[in-house]
Amino acid sequence: MLICALYSKDARTTADETRYFLFCQKQNQNENLPPTSNNLRHHIERANFQAFVWKKSLCAIQNLPSPTGHGWELVNGNITPILMSKEPAPSTILDLIACKCKTSGCRRNDLCQCKANNLVCTEACLCMAGESCENTQIEFSDDSDIDD
Repeated sequence: MLICALYSKDARTTADETRYFLFCQKQNQNENLPPTSNNLRHHIERANFQAFVWKKSLCAIQNLPSPTGHGWELVNGNITPILMSKEPAPSTILDLIACKCKTSGCRRNDLCQCKANNLVCTEACLCMAGESCENTQIEFSDDSDIDD
């Protein structure tokens, strides 16, 4: 919850929910979004391990555990941090077309990328498929080959 509050005054319950909300609002560039819960977990594991090492720093004889399994992994004989073990977002979101309509109501094909591609607006669009959006249902023309 603390991490969520650091990124948005409209804090959500989880880092993933806050990340999705900010992504949909287009308030931040991708690199300014909060970490995924998976990425955050690995970072906390590394920080916890580092705090454990520092706590033992004044002991003459140290019996430290291996950092592997604590946010670190062994790659080619070197210890490297595990940044994430899952994708940052579903592939459908990564490939999503999203319009940048603000006040047009998503009426015009030449302005609304979603409408031009025969897609409905979603929460990822700047209009967030809200009340002013007129592109929340796909409209078929009368000359289509679709049977009723």
